[in-house]
Amino acid sequence: MQWHPQIEQYLIAEQYNEVTNFYEHAIEESPDNVLNYWYLGLAYLISEQEELAQTTWMFGIVQAQESEEQDYGEDPTFGLKNVLIEEIKRQRQFGNTRIAWVISQHLREIAPTEIKNLFEIVELSIELGCFEPKLLKELNVSKIILDNSQDFVDYQLLLELLRKIFEYPSQEAIELCKVCLGFISSNTNSIPQLLNIAVRVGDYLDFPEYAADLLELCLEIEPHNTEILKHLCNFSTNSGRFQR
Repeated sequence: MQWHPQIEQYLIAEQYNEVTNFYEHAIEESPDNVLNYWYLGLAYLISEQEELAQTTWMFGIVQAQESEEQDYGEDPTFGLKNVLIEEIKRQRQFGNTRIAWVISQHLREIAPTEIKNLFEIVELSIELGCFEPKLLKELNVSKIILDNSQDFVDYQLLLELLRKIFEYPSQEAIELCKVCLGFISSNTNSIPQLLNIAVRVGDYLDFPEYAADLLELCLEIEPHNTEILKHLCNFSTNSGRFQR
């Protein structure tokens, strides 16, 4: 799914009035084509008319539910979700981080358990400088990862997420790592990558206690790994853990 070729020039020039005019006319001509509703709503959203965007999408969802010509299965929002996912990618390619973040928030409202979008929200929040560890709980990331365990196992994506959130060491990051270990432990490269993260947290970011917590999790997977034991001893000492 992509924008109609005739309006690409308006998108590039950020002439969103022309974009909305195009899709409003398209809906007048083909009111049963729900794709036009998805893109009209998206055009409203990009031009900071969020209420109009949501209203337009609701009309589209109703059309999809009532349509006899097109098969939408059990999820009338399926097409809309795909449109938003592709637009997030497009906006990121153009460096429009804030717009991508706004779209990802609306995608979450439509599909709150879409795990890759939740990761996207976290990453975009980090890039925008507005990330706080409590966001992981607000998004319910840990539970959704567990609930998606049979459908979603992408260890590299999980490792990349952990690498980014441990730039903000917190108990929320540790809790998420506990959940992720079941997915990433089967990969031979996961423990070395987690070890590198722990060393950065403990040495460069100067959070030895969180580094020790992370290494203790790693030790559950590889209890005889001497490299983990060496760093764990070091960070436990630096954090005063041995004195308690």
